[in-house]
Amino acid sequence: MGQAIVLDPVSRKRSLDRIAMLDNSPSPSLSEVARCHHIGLATFYLYCPDLCQIIVERYKHYRLLRRLEVIQQGCLEVQHIVPQLYAQGINPTLKNIRQFMAKPSALWKKEVVDAFWEARRSVENA
Repeated sequence: MGQAIVLDPVSRKRSLDRIAMLDNSPSPSLSEVARCHHIGLATFYLYCPDLCQIIVERYKHYRLLRRLEVIQQGCLEVQHIVPQLYAQGINPTLKNIRQFMAKPSALWKKEVVDAFWEARRSVENA
């Protein structure tokens, strides 16, 4: 079975301070941190609830920023690709622009699809 890890208050505080001050990019998830330190999640939650909360909040913030970056990049690509395809006489459909995108999975985001339709309307009305 696994080893029982007992953290005395001093080492718990030291670990909390050390990990809380780290500014890893990308922020690791709680399960990644636990796996790295060979600690089970339940044990981690039991002995370091404050640290767990900090790690979870950082990871949520990282995921939100990453999502916004993907959306922004996807919108920029769509706005760039749609006029190019239209100028080449290719119908700018989602299927056609997907081939030219760096991250075609961005088309799963509603904001990117909205940007696609807006770019398509502006090109067709011009």
